[in-house]
Amino acid sequence: MLSRIAIPCRRPFTTSLTFRQGPKITTAEETSPAVNPLARSDPLVNDPDAEARNEALSEARSNPLIGSVPPAPPRDAPETTAPRTNEHIYDATKPFSLDIASIIANKASAFGAEQASDPVQRPNIRAKPVSGRTVFVKDQITKNSGPTPMVALKILNRIVREDQVKNKFFSQKFHERKGLKRKRLASQRWRSRFKHGFKATVSRVIELKKQGW
Repeated sequence: MLSRIAIPCRRPFTTSLTFRQGPKITTAEETSPAVNPLARSDPLVNDPDAEARNEALSEARSNPLIGSVPPAPPRDAPETTAPRTNEHIYDATKPFSLDIASIIANKASAFGAEQASDPVQRPNIRAKPVSGRTVFVKDQITKNSGPTPMVALKILNRIVREDQVKNKFFSQKFHERKGLKRKRLASQRWRSRFKHGFKATVSRVIELKKQGW
């Protein structure tokens, strides 16, 4: 029974805030006499120690260890009549209108002016599909171009002859068995290789004969 009797408990005051020990802030009563003199001065009575106190006060102001005395407030600068210029170019108070249609029209007109040039100076671009036997009429002679229509036709005839278009036309008119086609292609390839080698041999023999062999 005695253990259930309530006994008053003395608990010290606690807080969750941490105790931080910083520099002591002096009050007006604890300040140095040189900074805050205790004696009051009468302006009508000549005080011989006034000059000494003024010197001590100036030294205290220059020394940061004695105390911090706020500086005197700056004098009001004379107002000038010159207009103040705005440092920022953008001003939200000014009315602003964005005409998207005019911007698009200007871009379209500029693009059209670039395209409306001399058609002679434009590059000759052929966008159509080019077949394997197309010959162009140009200033220079290449594998697929000639300076005149007659030269272009001769180049086209040479391409047709090299591609054996006539033989392919007749061979495609009739049906050919796979075995017969394989034998025919093998014979044609052997003939082409023999022709190439025979021409190379003849040219080499003629070259050696000219050298005196």
